[in-house]
Amino acid sequence: MTPFDAGYLFFLLPAAAALCVLAPRRARLWATAVLGAALLWFSSPLFALPVLLSIAFDWLACRAVARWGLRSAALLLLLSAAAKDAAAIGFFGVWLPLWGAAEAPFGVLVVHLSLLLFLVGVCRGNPAALSPAVFGAYQLFPGRLSIGPFLPQGRCERLLRAQRLRPAALLEGVCGVIAGAAKYVLLARPLRAVSDTLANLIDSDPCAAGAWAAAAIPAMALWITLSAYSDTAWGLGRVFGAQMPAVMRMPAGARGARDHVWRLNMPLTEQLLHTCLLDYRRTRDTAGSTLLTAAAPFFLAMLLGLTRGLLLWAAWLSAFCLLDRLLLPVVRRLSHRLTGLLTLLCLLPGYALAGGSGTGLRALSCLAGRGVPPWNEKLLYLCRSNALLLVVSLALCTGLPASASGLLRRRFPAVWRLCAAAAAVPMLVLTASFLIQK
Repeated sequence: MTPFDAGYLFFLLPAAAALCVLAPRRARLWATAVLGAALLWFSSPLFALPVLLSIAFDWLACRAVARWGLRSAALLLLLSAAAKDAAAIGFFGVWLPLWGAAEAPFGVLVVHLSLLLFLVGVCRGNPAALSPAVFGAYQLFPGRLSIGPFLPQGRCERLLRAQRLRPAALLEGVCGVIAGAAKYVLLARPLRAVSDTLANLIDSDPCAAGAWAAAAIPAMALWITLSAYSDTAWGLGRVFGAQMPAVMRMPAGARGARDHVWRLNMPLTEQLLHTCLLDYRRTRDTAGSTLLTAAAPFFLAMLLGLTRGLLLWAAWLSAFCLLDRLLLPVVRRLSHRLTGLLTLLCLLPGYALAGGSGTGLRALSCLAGRGVPPWNEKLLYLCRSNALLLVVSLALCTGLPASASGLLRRRFPAVWRLCAAAAAVPMLVLTASFLIQK
């Protein structure tokens, strides 16, 4: 079960919201943790209990460090917990999808990566003492089990302890969850189907425009998928009374490869930098921050379900992140306005690799247009038959609708809630019809 399944949207989420509203304020953190555990149980009953035991073991290790410091027994317990989390990430994030021919169970990777980053922060001197309710609620928060957000310890504790259930926040949260589900069901899934059809077209009848479309359409599908997860996480945070940050910002407007990677999952990149760098604010433009930013696409690929195509995509983005410190100042001197366009043109071919190495390499060979026609009738027919889907997705990927919505929400919050509630009704009907057909 994922946040975009019918059982989650129409049964588990309303029951969870009702339980959280009815629960006393002191028990609200425990109610959040129990709901996250229930989501893990319904998604993968076989792995739910091991994940809960893993969270309990890491909390005990942190309590030992908080009581005795980084001494022999407590340090050994902490290192054992970190090794266990790293092994779980390697097994579920790398071995299982690449060689085990299976997907990682829902939420397992996010929980263990969050635990590992938390333990690394404890080793670097962050406070280790957290109540079991706060620790469990953060690790099992239902909105972050897909791809995050990953937050520093102090910030997550403040967010969870400041839970306030208000009718306006509940309405905003429900609209956010519906918007995320609509993006995923109505846009991301059909875009992936168009991408698969386009891959077959590249194999049988290649053309230059088709090669660029084979890079642009998977990029739009991935960006809208991440945007759907971001809206769902933010909406669930509002439903449960917490102000969760946005996970992603549309990368089409990025100025440089590192900015592009940061926009794909902002809390993940920020948490990597915050955990591994001693003086995070002063070392954002150093070689260490560049290496950590270059590693972020590989973690994101694991969270999305690692494939050989996503591995090549992550390597492409990582390589340009390493070149970014050298090339970006030169490009900005030449033309500051063209920085975003050049960034997109350099990184877009990497998205052609995400669908599969064979198709991606054939698309890359056709991008320059050598030896292939500029377009063909099959491509034109495919674009005409999916014109509405492509136009709506392209408009969404520019980031303009999100900017307009954010401006309206800041200036006129009551009008924004009214418009969001009015738009949520048809989106819910369409999403439900597509889920029922499936």
